[in-house]
Amino acid sequence: MSDTMLLGVLRMPVDDHGDIHLMQLIERAREAADRIEVDAKVIAEERKRADALAAHVDKLHDFFRTAPIGSGVCMCGDEIATHADPMSCGHSPVDEVEYHADCLMNEAPETSLPTDSCQPTRSV
Repeated sequence: MSDTMLLGVLRMPVDDHGDIHLMQLIERAREAADRIEVDAKVIAEERKRADALAAHVDKLHDFFRTAPIGSGVCMCGDEIATHADPMSCGHSPVDEVEYHADCLMNEAPETSLPTDSCQPTRSV
């Protein structure tokens, strides 16, 4: 029976003039109970999976926060090592790979990761 049909049967007015309606209601209630038990198991499995994924994302987050993953190239295309003075070029050097890695880490939905805007966190 579909969910819509089951809900309709469970919510329909009770007919107190006979046992057939009561027997149908009991049968549908048992079917609903079976579905609730199945759904509870599925939800528990999905929660375990979500927790495992969140833990993995946290490990990756910690790794990327400390790993030396810089490209050595500024967002403007100049090399970080020989980058012009910020007063002459108008900006501080920002490594392009570090910047994009920070953005990806901050995009992770519904985890314990911070959701700050994409701001470089490493000193250059």
